[in-house]
Amino acid sequence: MDPNGRFLYTPSFVGLVYGFAIDATTGLLTPVPGSPFRTGIGNIGMAIVQPTP
Repeated sequence: MDPNGRFLYTPSFVGLVYGFAIDATTGLLTPVPGSPFRTGIGNIGMAIVQPTP
């Protein structure tokens, strides 16, 4: 989940990352446009970091 609680991302072992927008009122997950996103095969985890200037 991103630091603001607006998006959820989850990796899959087959080389994809799924992205979802989280509805703040209902908690309903809606796929992010373009999701799933291709990554390298064998994903077992991921980290979301906030860039700093």
